[in-house]
Amino acid sequence: MDDTDSKLKDALKEVVVLYVEDEEEIRNLASRYLSRSVPNLLVAGSGEEALRISGGKDIDILVTDINMKTMDGAELAIKIKERNPSCYIIFSTACSNTDRLMQAVDINVDKYMVKPIDLKELADSIGLFAERVFMVKHLEDGGDPSCCEVISGDVYKTLNEALSHIDEGMAGLSGERQSENLIKCVRGFEAARSCIEKVLKEHF
Repeated sequence: MDDTDSKLKDALKEVVVLYVEDEEEIRNLASRYLSRSVPNLLVAGSGEEALRISGGKDIDILVTDINMKTMDGAELAIKIKERNPSCYIIFSTACSNTDRLMQAVDINVDKYMVKPIDLKELADSIGLFAERVFMVKHLEDGGDPSCCEVISGDVYKTLNEALSHIDEGMAGLSGERQSENLIKCVRGFEAARSCIEKVLKEHF
């Protein structure tokens, strides 16, 4: 096992992941796959069950279907973020439309996946978010912050460009050409995510 794999395993041990899916076959398949790498995995079949089994725990990463009966994924995400505002959110859905993208933007969703979900991609995303959570907890516990001090100028440039896309897109959501601006906004989030991933890969 190389150093990268070791760090990822350490990070995954530190996070609590909540996976919510109301389709039993998909839920069983995905939970079996994720449980191989995620020690602290909570699995629920509804938003209500998710809140019940998570209890008073701070959920670090929430993976949830959007379209669920009674309590949908958006409402669940809001409630989970009330407990832990830093929680990473991954939405999964069988459809891709403007209304759902709007919800993802409003809730500051970190990743949006259209079914059928690529389980390896999902696991990789959980691993990436786990490393970020682990890094923050390390610094909060008094860890060496020197690894955060050197960020190249091109990373700042990429991030500023991404934020500009987001700002432009958000500014136009209430006017005409909303679909076009929404796409620009979502692309901005993707660019910002790529920038963060580059920083983590190069400096942590």
